[in-house]
Amino acid sequence: MLPNGFTFLIRENIVDKLKFNALIESIEELTKLEKTNKQIDKLTVACLFELPWEIENTVEHYKKQDEKLGQEVSLMADKLRTAINEFLWTGLEEYYENIE
Repeated sequence: MLPNGFTFLIRENIVDKLKFNALIESIEELTKLEKTNKQIDKLTVACLFELPWEIENTVEHYKKQDEKLGQEVSLMADKLRTAINEFLWTGLEEYYENIE
């Protein structure tokens, strides 16, 4: 979300694949580090909620430039959503095992 970060740049007509990969790697690392933590900072949650939506809002713009690029950006949003979902739900399985 910060200037020169992936989300900032994608709004500025720059699809930086290296920064996207770093973003995914960061979320995967958080998943490993925080898998037993049951609480997440509100700012972190807000950013995680916003990130895929921000990317999806640019898909049509990029499709107009290049159909393949637009599809790639759409897949980035999906991949990010999957990583975020994994981060948020890893370690919470015990809460759903005994629901009747």
